[in-house]
Amino acid sequence: MLLTVSRSREGIMCAGILTDCDFEDAIKFVDADSVSIDDVINAHRSLTLDKFL
Repeated sequence: MLLTVSRSREGIMCAGILTDCDFEDAIKFVDADSVSIDDVINAHRSLTLDKFL
């Protein structure tokens, strides 16, 4: 399971996802950039058009 916990003015927030990643895979994501709204839109367009950008 990958889990993130963060603190904000509203309180503590956490999100988790079950995955088959191992420890080394998870470490790669620690310093990775966040997914932007543009990333999500581009992924949606690519999947909708049956081609990848």
